[in-house]
Amino acid sequence: MLPLKLAGIGEMAVLNRTVKGVGVKPRFLLEPTVVNFRTKVIAKGSKPLPFHNDITISNPDPNAVTWSIDRDTLDDSKVFQMNPTEGRLEPGATSTVRVTFNPLEPIEYVCKVPLFLDGAKEKPYLMVEFRGEGADAKIYFDRREVILPCTPLDTAARATFMVCHNGYENLELRPKIANEVGKLPIELIFPDGENLGVTKQKLKVEAVFTSPKPLSFTTFIDFFDDEGNKFSIPISGTTDNSVFTVFSFMQRHPDEISLEAEPGKPIRLI
Repeated sequence: MLPLKLAGIGEMAVLNRTVKGVGVKPRFLLEPTVVNFRTKVIAKGSKPLPFHNDITISNPDPNAVTWSIDRDTLDDSKVFQMNPTEGRLEPGATSTVRVTFNPLEPIEYVCKVPLFLDGAKEKPYLMVEFRGEGADAKIYFDRREVILPCTPLDTAARATFMVCHNGYENLELRPKIANEVGKLPIELIFPDGENLGVTKQKLKVEAVFTSPKPLSFTTFIDFFDDEGNKFSIPISGTTDNSVFTVFSFMQRHPDEISLEAEPGKPIRLI
């Protein structure tokens, strides 16, 4: 008996209702019933590898049971696959089913697939839900910006950073120095090669800047993938003949700095 109360009045016998229920032992168990792949990067390559999760199915019933899913619903999703899609389980038996997810676009995917028992196609025994979201492959860096140390004229300023990636099977880096502020004497060195891929998730890059004239700049190093997508990291540097500007460099290298004075010319740091 379920007692009900009316607001402001309290419990009333006329509102009481009898609630009955019967517990039924399940004929087929599936764990989990919702397979969530979460966010996966769309692999860029000739043979992108799909992601997979496993489902455990079991038969607690004393009788053997045959099961199958609606293949048409699964095929319509275009991104989810299940293997096997049907089978037979003996009493007390357990098996594993593999679900794969291969996103095609950077969107969210949801697919609810009916599962039937013993060939009964009129009403599904339960619904299996597959979820996943695609994300574009990308290049990223181990820092927000590259800051070169202040150096005297004709002295190389060096800084090292890492180029990382997510989702590329094989990618050759094609860097370009942005030229909004004009052509800059910046050299990029790749000691470990210029190819990223499945077995190489990051590469070391050394930026070297040398100038015979005083110069302070901020620009971008642009990296492009095979589809022309651009990924940029800012780079800044300063070279000068001023003791005030390069004082930190002189402190770090006290035995490597000398002064040169020529008639009619400013004092020069060497």
